[in-house]
Amino acid sequence: MVIDTKVFGADSKDVATTLTNIGTVYREQGEFGRALEHYDRALVIDTKVFGADSKDVATTLTKIGIVYQQQGEFGRALEHYDRALVIMTKEVCGADSKDVATTLHNMGTVYQEQGEFGRALEHYDRALVIDTKVFGADSKDVATTLTNMGSVYKKQGEFGRALEHYDRALVIFTKVFGADSAHASRGLLSQLSLVSSPDHGDIARQVEALISLDLRLIDRQAGPFHASEHTRLVLLWADVLLGEQQRTSSGFSLAAGPLSGQG
Repeated sequence: MVIDTKVFGADSKDVATTLTNIGTVYREQGEFGRALEHYDRALVIDTKVFGADSKDVATTLTKIGIVYQQQGEFGRALEHYDRALVIMTKEVCGADSKDVATTLHNMGTVYQEQGEFGRALEHYDRALVIDTKVFGADSKDVATTLTNMGSVYKKQGEFGRALEHYDRALVIFTKVFGADSAHASRGLLSQLSLVSSPDHGDIARQVEALISLDLRLIDRQAGPFHASEHTRLVLLWADVLLGEQQRTSSGFSLAAGPLSGQG
């Protein structure tokens, strides 16, 4: 950082890149204040060097938005995502770019976490259209968006539509990650006790069937990150099945919130 400043000058592209990288490390460590400090400094330089409507500015705004979202400051997160989206939809990235889809997806997760399900679905729908154009109908990005849409429908009590979206996502994960891995099955097996009581026998059998399928999903090279995504998807599916049977006694939920923000 000191060398970059001496060699390239305090307001150079290289200094901004280094500040952004440092900010990301702080973000991943959970030091959000220091992350924002470095992202803000990078944003000032990006604006000077590239202009207020540059892709670099939009990228930094997105990273700042992610930090605010992780802190639960949803209003400020949306403010930064929206500013980034305006820049991206100009000629900088194009209306159907990966960056636009990512920002729409991030905004969808914020609305979902706030309980604004209609707006969440609106943004996920727009992201899904772009993801399909950019990556193809059988991509991981499409599956991730379908999964989050399923979660919104589940929250709204629309279990049929939730299962429809989870099913589409599961088919894509099968195609993308291939066969013969036990990664995801470990997590599912450890959770099976949650649905294996006498009151939930039918659901337990369906989850067991999903576990059997899961043994053939996700290539070993996909790694634990992708395995955990798939594990979570099947647990979401089981949770919806429980909801369809109108569980009232245990009140447990197998799944957490939306798949994490990107950028």
